[in-house]
Amino acid sequence: MKKQNAFIGFMLVPIGVYAMLQNSNIPTLEPYQDWTTLLVLIGFSFVLYGYFKRDYHSLLPATIVLGIGVHFFGLTHFDFWMDHWAIYILIIGAGLIIRALRTKKGFGIGILLILLAILLIFSSQFKILLPLYANLNALKNVWPILLIMFGLYLIIRKK
Repeated sequence: MKKQNAFIGFMLVPIGVYAMLQNSNIPTLEPYQDWTTLLVLIGFSFVLYGYFKRDYHSLLPATIVLGIGVHFFGLTHFDFWMDHWAIYILIIGAGLIIRALRTKKGFGIGILLILLAILLIFSSQFKILLPLYANLNALKNVWPILLIMFGLYLIIRKK
């Protein structure tokens, strides 16, 4: 019950900060009065909860929430921010690595996902990878099925 109360407390703090931000009349803070800021605050608070309460398994979803919040914040507020679907794979890989630093599980898959995301994000810019990129474009209807199959494999495999 104590951890549940702490979790609720860690979630109420960013909601309160966001409400104060909404009620403030400070012009320089106006760009930050959107839902992306709330998502970043909740994600950051969720990560802090995982570390302070030593609930290290919550670091994966916490990092995903924070990463998605930062990504949407960047898309909303910065012109240079990259909008690529592989960013989500990168965020999941980072979450697995952050969790693995404390639990010692999932490090390899995290590295693999990050490398895959980097390859997918920058594959069109590497001249040497053009044949691979052409094949990836030809298989654009197949990769979602491959991701689903790999995810189902990870779910049902026996340890």
